[in-house]
Amino acid sequence: MRTPRIVATFLAAIVLPSAAEAACPSPSADQTIQLPGHPFAAEPSPDNCHLFVSLMPKSGKGSLAVLDNHAGVFQVARVIKMPRGSGGGLTLDHRGGVLAVAAEDAVVLFDISKLETADQDAVTAVIPESEEGVIYTQFSRDDALLFVSEERNASLGVIDVGAALKGAGGRALTGRIPVGRAPVGLTLSADGSHLFSTSEVASASQDCKGEQDGAPRHGKGAVYAIDIAKAATEPRKAVTGMILAGCNPVRVVASPDGHALWVSQRGDGRLMGFDASLLARGTPGRALTIEIGSSPVGLALRPDGKQLWVADSDRFGREGGRLAMVEMVSPTEIKIGQSVKVGRFPRDLRFLPDGKTLVVALFGDDAVLLHLT
Repeated sequence: MRTPRIVATFLAAIVLPSAAEAACPSPSADQTIQLPGHPFAAEPSPDNCHLFVSLMPKSGKGSLAVLDNHAGVFQVARVIKMPRGSGGGLTLDHRGGVLAVAAEDAVVLFDISKLETADQDAVTAVIPESEEGVIYTQFSRDDALLFVSEERNASLGVIDVGAALKGAGGRALTGRIPVGRAPVGLTLSADGSHLFSTSEVASASQDCKGEQDGAPRHGKGAVYAIDIAKAATEPRKAVTGMILAGCNPVRVVASPDGHALWVSQRGDGRLMGFDASLLARGTPGRALTIEIGSSPVGLALRPDGKQLWVADSDRFGREGGRLAMVEMVSPTEIKIGQSVKVGRFPRDLRFLPDGKTLVVALFGDDAVLLHLT
């Protein structure tokens, strides 16, 4: 793998706050946990005692696996069938009390305290989304709104969380934000004022070749900046900036200092970086790209800010996936570091609250890998 060094003035130091004291111990070695389905994504509880994994089924409905931490070893405690749909992207609210799971034709909200206890119905709300193809979720900083990527509708749905928890059902969906085709990844800006969203296709060009044999050429994708305050009142006018982001951009993460935004370009095999604050103001400025490998998807910034991990998925190949580590050498310099071979189709990445254990959803192996970085 090539190891280029990139220098850019906008890449200020990326320093995250230290993880809070966890109630349960961290793993002391790598672990692989087999699951009864294809894991799309995983989300740890703030106390490090549980890991929630959304599962796409081999047949029938999707499910949610709850893994319990036993002295640093995670084990499947229970598997909860989704009330409808499949299991896609998931995220916790900022208080750690509600888990939102994208389920293709619905969004399902779970009560975390009930998920952690056996034999309780943890579903608190179901918001129907018809055939929109809901695939990813993100709470606003104040947890008042929930944004969902509607992959088959070229839009982001805006959900009033309070109304949803009071049983409003579909009426909790207050509006839609138009973006490019096949929106997927979502993340908040450092100050919580903006949402960033990827769309796999956003231009009419034919610059990108199909990712699978026989697939047609298509246009480049984009990253959109959305004003969250405006999304609550005028969602159709909430987009404040857009930048073309290569072929099939799928995931996006933002540095907590507000400077850098990172995007995985699955179709180009690259990682893209640019200034988040400039994009939010509608003047995206100069972007960087570095080669990563075959079909990069998931992204995770380590909480100490020294490493950005990329899931080099090889989704459409046959060689298996890898984890690529991008090292933050200095405030203005980055380089590709180590590469770790893992199983088939690593799809999504998260860090446990300890800030050192990477959670890898191995979609093709029906397993979750915990990797100590």
